[in-house]
Amino acid sequence: MKNCVIKVPDSDIWIMLANGSGSRDVPILLTRRNVCFLGSEVDGTFYIDRKRDSVAYAYVAKSVNGKRIITPMHKILTGCTENEVADHHPNHYGLDNRFSIVPSLNNLTVVSPLSNAQNQLVRNRRPVFFEKLTDPDSAEALIRDIEVIKTLNLKL
Repeated sequence: MKNCVIKVPDSDIWIMLANGSGSRDVPILLTRRNVCFLGSEVDGTFYIDRKRDSVAYAYVAKSVNGKRIITPMHKILTGCTENEVADHHPNHYGLDNRFSIVPSLNNLTVVSPLSNAQNQLVRNRRPVFFEKLTDPDSAEALIRDIEVIKTLNLKL
């Protein structure tokens, strides 16, 4: 794992800073368990990508036999099969990849493709993209930023 990881004080939220989509040090939300799993199981570089008018997502890129393989982080964390989809529900924020054994900490759920399609937001209600932390070295600023991120994309 090559990206910087920051622990948010007084919570089980960890932030991994990744680059991509024209931005640097974009925060990806994880739990401690996610960070440990990614650090021990995944050999690759984490980055974010955002298609036009779409949600940004975190990806893992690695080289296998000279070929670049790109996998969405949420698929790695949830262990989805071919017939399942990892849905960023309830907040629809693609960079919130918290997946825990404690349901209240989860932002990822494993669902069928049909259920995922029913959970999609209407185009004009797409989530906002949180581009940069205020101050990664300040505990107070991190907590404030996390609160902002949590409230950005709640379903209305």
